[in-house]
Amino acid sequence: MRHRIAGGQTVLFCLASANHDDERFTAPDRIDFARTTNPHLALGHGVRACVGTGLVRPVTAAVLAQIYTRWPKLRILAEEQNINWRSGFRHRGPLALPVAVD
Repeated sequence: MRHRIAGGQTVLFCLASANHDDERFTAPDRIDFARTTNPHLALGHGVRACVGTGLVRPVTAAVLAQIYTRWPKLRILAEEQNINWRSGFRHRGPLALPVAVD
C-alpha cells in the first residue's frame, strides 16, 4: 500500500506492524523458524539502525543453534488458530507458545 504524505503532515507508525507486510513476507503472521528470506526491520535500517546489531545477530544465532542442538525435535504444540497474541503499539508476539522438546 502506497500513500503520498504532504509536507507538514504528522506520520505515526506502529513498530509492531513493521514485519507484517504481506507485500514483503509470505504469510507474515505465521511463525516460521525456517523462513529464509527475512528482510525484517527489528533492528532498524540505515542511519537509524541499532548500534547493537553486530552483537545481537551472532548472539541470537548462537543461542538458536544451541537450542536446536539440545532439542532437535523442538516443535510448537498449539494449533496456529489457538495462539493468542499480544498486540500493542511497540511489541507483538504470542502470549504463550507451548512447545515439546522430546
